[in-house]
Amino acid sequence: MRAHIVDEFLVLNKYRVMVLDKNIRRRNYDRYRIGGKLFEPVPLHGSRLRDPIPRNYIAVKGTASFKGAAVELM
Repeated sequence: MRAHIVDEFLVLNKYRVMVLDKNIRRRNYDRYRIGGKLFEPVPLHGSRLRDPIPRNYIAVKGTASFKGAAVELM
């Protein structure tokens, strides 16, 4: 599956959370390819049990900006 990053923000100065242009499945992949580099997914958790994470959010460990880039779920 392929999507594009439409927004992003940094958490704790070490995790990049990205908003995609489409919803994704939470399973069936164990890496992302962004800008030709491979990244392992970082699990996302809501602030409370009733706050589900939107299905178009992903996160990786890193501080680089990827806004506008394509993401391939592998």
